[in-house]
Amino acid sequence: MRFRDAPDYANGFADAKPDSRSGYYEGYVGGFYAACEEVGVTPQLVYAGQRIHGLLAGPDDDWDDIVVVRYDSFADLRAILDSEVYARLAKPHRFAVIADWRFIATRGR
Repeated sequence: MRFRDAPDYANGFADAKPDSRSGYYEGYVGGFYAACEEVGVTPQLVYAGQRIHGLLAGPDDDWDDIVVVRYDSFADLRAILDSEVYARLAKPHRFAVIADWRFIATRGR
């Protein structure tokens, strides 16, 4: 993901964070896990951290951080994203702090 230079929260949003990185890790992630709890899904965080260097990366691949999460099923992810708690607590942070991102689904072996 690529963070915005500064968060762009809607006027009056009560949980606005001072910078985009804290908006993601404190705001979005907290809301995301609250949504997980609401729908009874337990995703597995595989990796979260800053991108150091891109190997064979193109000009549009200048990411700030990389996050890899494992779900038991796509339906589990869908349940989280469709929840009221996600819409209220996580989504506003995502829109305010993320400038660009890629969502890549894979199947493990």
